Amino acid sequence: MLMKPFKILLFMASLFIFFLGVYLIFPTSGLAISEQFSLKFITPADFEKKENNTYADISNILKTHTLLTDTTFPENSKKDLQSTIFSHITDTIKKKTFQPISSIEKIILPASKTNISIDSLKLSLQKIEYPDSTLNPLKNFFAGLISREGNGPIRIMHYGDSQIEGDRVSSVLRNRMHAFFGGSGPGLVPATVDNLISLTVLHNSSNNWKIFKKCGFNQRYAEHKKYGALLNFSRLTPISPNDTNTVQGWFSLKKSPYCMESVKKYKQCRIFCANNKKQACVELYNKEVLLDKKYISAENNFSIVKFSFEETPEEAVFKFKGTSCPDVYGIALDDETGIAVDNVAMRGSAGLEFTKTDLEFLKEMYKSLNVKLVILQFGVNIVPNVTSNYSYYEEGLYNQLASLKKVCPDLSILVVGVSDMSRRMNGNYVSYPNVELIRDAQKRAAFKAGCAFWDLYEAMGGRNSMPSWVFAKPQLARTDFTHFTNKGAAIVADLLYNAMIFDYLDYAKKSLPIDEARK
Repeated sequence: MLMKPFKILLFMASLFIFFLGVYLIFPTSGLAISEQFSLKFITPADFEKKENNTYADISNILKTHTLLTDTTFPENSKKDLQSTIFSHITDTIKKKTFQPISSIEKIILPASKTNISIDSLKLSLQKIEYPDSTLNPLKNFFAGLISREGNGPIRIMHYGDSQIEGDRVSSVLRNRMHAFFGGSGPGLVPATVDNLISLTVLHNSSNNWKIFKKCGFNQRYAEHKKYGALLNFSRLTPISPNDTNTVQGWFSLKKSPYCMESVKKYKQCRIFCANNKKQACVELYNKEVLLDKKYISAENNFSIVKFSFEETPEEAVFKFKGTSCPDVYGIALDDETGIAVDNVAMRGSAGLEFTKTDLEFLKEMYKSLNVKLVILQFGVNIVPNVTSNYSYYEEGLYNQLASLKKVCPDLSILVVGVSDMSRRMNGNYVSYPNVELIRDAQKRAAFKAGCAFWDLYEAMGGRNSMPSWVFAKPQLARTDFTHFTNKGAAIVADLLYNAMIFDYLDYAKKSLPIDEARK
């Protein structure tokens, strides 16, 4: 039966009145369904032409940074560069006076092969910030770079969330540091991995290893709190449940086809172990050729098994065997001098796990590794939790920093602030409203703990800069509007490296003569 025209008109009028009423009381900003989606009525403004210049201008960043897949200096050039720097520093100390270092000014950005001077660098540099003008939290790190005191290379440990996963940012920073200060090798790496492919090292192992870690996917907690410098460790289990007489297994490490030149060679390999109940042995092979064999003593304390060689194995294979095998806390593949940079990616972390571990054990491992600088780069996992107050995160981060400083008073710590993150609103991508609040909380925590702070959010262009990275050619960030591409990560590493090397040279010019005079 057909409806009469009057009833149809009345029905449509009723619908119009209903939706008009809903429209009038509906929030103008929309009704949030999730962090990424919301319900919103279309307004006349939505039909207006969108401006194309609402995103941050990052042209200056792209202009001053060249994207190269590998930028290691030839060996002779690297030696000449180091000779120039350290001969000048030595002369400065002897004379107790400072002379212009034009030769160093020209190589302030040696790894990017540019001719940018110190003056032009000042204009484009996002400088590291310090609590006040009288306190330099990186002083001990800078002094260590010059004195080269300690066992083995000076070490930087770069901790972060998924933003640095796969060694993306750290690999370029490592390459820059190797070119400037010397050194080689990928640094400290885990024995086994369960969820990522590194740009630097390829892992393979027998299937009877278990990984114990405090954060990330597939978490498994140990019966103790000794998680070490990587905040995870690997442990062998019997090949079969009925095998109680022996434990044996293997893992291998070889260079990735994407790795940079400076990590392809290394002169030493150190395995960091602990919690071994009975003596065990470990054999080192280059593929199938036995190179050396070492024994691991039966003790609960920290122990190091060291292998040295003239030629770097093409594929280093480590075979463990014994009635009991130790917990393996990492393998350091380094030069004997120079600098080392480690990548410690903790997917899903906010950087609040250090106090959940045995800090005295961590201190012992830091000392053995000669760690002088810790970089903490977290924050993207906090952003989706939108609120107006991040005092809880500020206090939590401060507790981590203060605890690390308490057990390692001479340790330098640099906090890298959260990067920009965007979500789609009214047809445009805009920064989350809380990014700057989180950045400010991180800075306050760093300063309160006496640590340095570097503002990645401002370095990449500030508010609404992430879309500019996503839409850049070549693409510098992924379409999740959170994570950098490999090329974008290289630029981030360059920005951080430039800030660090700028302050290092400033320290070398100003602080060393004063310190020497006080002796």
